[in-house]
Amino acid sequence: MSFTKPVIASALVLASGFLLSACGGGGSSDASRDDGAATGCTATVVGSVQSFNLGTTAPPTSMGGYTMQAFDQTAQNAVANFANVTTIPGSPIGGNLTLAASATKRTVPGGGWATWSHSYTGVVYYTASTTNTLTLPAGTAAFYLYAEPNSGTVAITATTDSGASSGPISVVGTSGANGFGFAAPCGSTISTITVTQASSDFAIGEFGIAQ
Repeated sequence: MSFTKPVIASALVLASGFLLSACGGGGSSDASRDDGAATGCTATVVGSVQSFNLGTTAPPTSMGGYTMQAFDQTAQNAVANFANVTTIPGSPIGGNLTLAASATKRTVPGGGWATWSHSYTGVVYYTASTTNTLTLPAGTAAFYLYAEPNSGTVAITATTDSGASSGPISVVGTSGANGFGFAAPCGSTISTITVTQASSDFAIGEFGIAQ
């Protein structure tokens, strides 16, 4: 929930390079391959990308068999509050998380975004545009983010390029930030995630990633 409330229907497109996964191989998923045995991939996902509704609880340490790593908040805090950014720093696997359209860096609770969930206090990114594209660091096999609308209760859906979808999840704009996660099977990476909101501008944050 933000202190300022422009009302814009929003959609967010998150994209990564369709690149090599550390769990083996590259390109699209191929259920006939056993890359895990050859490379030590720990993924428990089989056949296609799997969606995870993380709810309003704190981010998981593992998802789909991958050990998840949170983005570094120190690097994000170094950016001035209310600055418009197209690069989100702090990836633990190297590279940057980049935005096609700029978002405003804000901080919960006293820096332009009032609430989140699970007692989180830290950086979030507010977008008032109808779409945005995030390019993930190379080799991303699993990724999560949290999203919260500016106000009200809004249905948010996250869908990957493979068609894996969270389905519409009702997210409350006051202390209701909800986590959306996806994990690919061994030998695959996630190319895009589209997050669509029904009727509200929003903030995203608390990113986590695995190779």
